[in-house]
Amino acid sequence: MAERHELPTNQSHRRLLACSSGIEHDADFEECAGWCSRDSSDSHCPWCKCRSCEFCRDLVAPAVQAPSSVPHSLSTRPPRGCPVGSSSGPLRLSACGAELIPSGGRLANGGPGRPLILSGVNMYIQYYMELPSAWHDIRWLRESIPSANVIRLVGILWHDSTGPEDGLECFTNNANWGYMNTRCVHALDKIIAEATAAGLWVILTARAKYAAGWGWPGEPDVWHSPELVQKYYAMWSWMAERYSTWERIAGYEIMSEPRTKDAAPERVASFMRGGCDAVHRGDRRALCVVGPAPYYKAWNFDERVILDRDNVLYTYDFFVPWKLVTANTGTGSDARFPGTFPCKDVYDTWWPNYCDDAHQSVRVDASWIKKTTREVPYELSRRFNVPVFCNQWGVKNELYRDHGRLQYAKSLLESFVQLNISSTYWIWRSYPKDDRPLDQPVWGFELVHNSGPRLSLIHI
Repeated sequence: MAERHELPTNQSHRRLLACSSGIEHDADFEECAGWCSRDSSDSHCPWCKCRSCEFCRDLVAPAVQAPSSVPHSLSTRPPRGCPVGSSSGPLRLSACGAELIPSGGRLANGGPGRPLILSGVNMYIQYYMELPSAWHDIRWLRESIPSANVIRLVGILWHDSTGPEDGLECFTNNANWGYMNTRCVHALDKIIAEATAAGLWVILTARAKYAAGWGWPGEPDVWHSPELVQKYYAMWSWMAERYSTWERIAGYEIMSEPRTKDAAPERVASFMRGGCDAVHRGDRRALCVVGPAPYYKAWNFDERVILDRDNVLYTYDFFVPWKLVTANTGTGSDARFPGTFPCKDVYDTWWPNYCDDAHQSVRVDASWIKKTTREVPYELSRRFNVPVFCNQWGVKNELYRDHGRLQYAKSLLESFVQLNISSTYWIWRSYPKDDRPLDQPVWGFELVHNSGPRLSLIHI
C-alpha cells in the first residue's frame, strides 16, 4: 500500500436548535461542521454551522428562531423524523430533518447519538466474489483510509446481466430466497459481516440495468412489467428482513441509476416509494435511498424526487464535467482543473437551463463546484429539510496531478463537508489490468491498482 488519502467525516454533536445568522447559505440549525476552526473562531462562530462548537459557545448569542418575515417558500420545512428516540434494536441511522442520527446498538441507553456525515467508497460485489485479493479489501480500506465510515455495496445485481459476458447475475425465480441467487446472498453476508464488524456502515445497493430500462423493449423492465415490479419489491422486503437484526445497516438503495429516459419523474418517484415501503416492511428503522432518472443526474435532482415517506435519503451522481473526470492526459487530453469547458460538456442535455448557447464557455473551478453543490443538492436539502447523499463521484488517475486531479477532489470533498452532504467515491477497485505500472497515472477511477499479481493503493 502506498500513500493514504483520507476522506473527511463529520461526527460533531449538536442539539437540534433553530438558528438564523443572516449569512447566505448558512444552516437553519446550530451545528459544528468539520471545517469550523478555533483559530478562525472570530469569522467562523457567527455561522450557525459552527454555533454549537465548544469554542464558539461563549462568543456568540444564543440561537434564535428564523424571523417570521421570511417567506414560507424560502423557509426550511419542519423536520420529519424528529426527535430520534432511543432503541434497543441494532445500530441504525435515522433521517431527522437534514441530519443522519444513529440510534440503537451499543450507544449509551440506545442513543440517539451524534449526527454524522457518511463518507467512504463504493465496492462492487462481483470483484469481491471473483478476485482472491479482494477478500482483504475491508482491512485494507480501514488501514489506508481510516476516516472512511461507510461502504456503498453494489451487491444486488438483479436483472443486470443477460449472460456471463455481461457480468454477474443474482436474480432467480426462487421466491423462497427472495428471487436471489444463494451464491450472491452468501457473498453479501460475508462482506457485510466483515464491514460492519470493522465499524463501517453499509448501504446495500441494487444495480438492475435491464430492470431499470436499459434493454426495453427487448428486455422487460419495471416501467412496463407489473410482474417484475412485484418480484422486485418482494426481493427488497426479503433482503431487508434478512439484515434487519444486523448492526450498522445504514440503508437500502432501491435502484441505482434508473436507466429509463421515458418514464415521467412522477412515475419514477412512485416506483421508488413502493420500494421504500417494501424495505421498511422488512427493516423499518433503516434508511431508504432513492434518486432521479435518468442515471441519478444531478440536474434532475429536484422536488420531483421527494417522497411522502419518513427515513429517506436522497441521492445523486456527480461526474461533472465528464470530459474532465475521465480525461487521459497521457494520450493528449488538455482538460484540466481549474479549466474552461463548453456549456454542453458541463450540463449535458440540460445546458439550456444554464447557458444561452451550447458552446458558451463555463469556468469550472473551486468556486463553481461550491456554487453548484449549494444550488443543486444542498438546495434540495435546505428546501425540503431532507438528507442528501452523493453516491458516486470520482476522477480518473489518468488525469495528471499537474492538470488538477487532486485539486478537483479536494474542492468537491470540502463542499460536501461544508454543506452536510454524505458521499462515497467511485470506486474502491476494478478488474485487474495486467502489466500496468502501479505508480504511474495509467489507471481509471479505482483506488486499488491491480496489475494482476501486484497491488497498491495509490493516492487519487
